[in-house]
Amino acid sequence: MSFDYEFDSIGRIASLIPRGGSDLTDGLRAIRGLASDIRLEDGIGVLVDLRGVKYSPSWDEADALAAAIAQSGVLRRHRVALLASDPMEFALANMIASLSGLKGAVVHAFRSFESAKTWLRRASDEPDRRRN
Repeated sequence: MSFDYEFDSIGRIASLIPRGGSDLTDGLRAIRGLASDIRLEDGIGVLVDLRGVKYSPSWDEADALAAAIAQSGVLRRHRVALLASDPMEFALANMIASLSGLKGAVVHAFRSFESAKTWLRRASDEPDRRRN
């Protein structure tokens, strides 16, 4: 799947949005691209939209995605919300969030866009104690 990313400077959220087909390489490329973007300032939350994703990674691939989130020097300093709509997507999002958390990142899975945005916006209001 190719992913595009966009910045909402008012809402202080960077979003990774899926476009088309899916594979691990595209997901990793998008995460690395976002992590290297100079617009990703401190306090900006990251929303990864998994709604409608047809690709289901293996355990090893999910672990690689979690590692890319957690081990990115830049993304590791941001809250990451994984947004899913159906039960399979949500299970995948929870697996990646759990694996990322084990690697030191602050990642949560959500089924509600509004809940994800609210949680991400709090990132700029209060420091996350797990990062200190």
